[in-house]
Amino acid sequence: MNIGLVGHGRMGKEIERISNEYEMKVLHRFDVGNSLQNNRLGDVDVLVDFSEPSSAIVNMKYAVDNTIPIVVGVTGWYEKKEEMRDYIKEKGGSVIFGSNFSVGMNIMFAASRLISKLAFRSGIYDVALHEIHHTKKKDSPSGTAITLSDIVLSEFKSKNMKEFHPIDNAQIQEHVLHVSSQRVGKVVGEHTLLFDGESDSIRLEHSAKNREGFARGALLAAKWIKGQKGFFDFSEVFEDVVSA
Repeated sequence: MNIGLVGHGRMGKEIERISNEYEMKVLHRFDVGNSLQNNRLGDVDVLVDFSEPSSAIVNMKYAVDNTIPIVVGVTGWYEKKEEMRDYIKEKGGSVIFGSNFSVGMNIMFAASRLISKLAFRSGIYDVALHEIHHTKKKDSPSGTAITLSDIVLSEFKSKNMKEFHPIDNAQIQEHVLHVSSQRVGKVVGEHTLLFDGESDSIRLEHSAKNREGFARGALLAAKWIKGQKGFFDFSEVFEDVVSA
């Protein structure tokens, strides 16, 4: 399978480094000096986009218009998710996107759903979320933290809203899920869900050591999306992706 990489930064280079393990070959690297829209894509089987939020919508539409499946690891465009869903449905395109393509994190997503449901039903726990990333990360909270918080809210029914900002001279309300963020050094990514009760605490944590886990997930998604039609959230089709 031939890949076109959109964005050739640290993630793009990591995907290229291990692509041969998945019987894939990187044929093209599209970046600032060689934009995707200035190229023909006849020899590309799938595009993998880890570029910039500002170009994500344009790149998806270009891929769909050229009938090329695309894997989108960029976040920061989700306010236009429904617009893209309608566009892809109309054009018959193939897009798989995700706030986090790490295999381990997607296992944590599944575990978070189960633990949130059981912890709520027990009636004895509160829950909060904390995330840490490197100082060069452009968004806060991270897309992964938003996904995790949405999972918690869907299952932990006593929480009906989330608060992402620091709490200054105010008490957190019981119905609010507190999500805190920290930016320090070169941390690749750490996410911790804490379920705390009178008698014990449950801590569910994922800590990325490097970018390899994200690259592996993106390559699994690239294999899976070929031949599929639709607009897919990686976390929602993860079980199908890893078993394909």
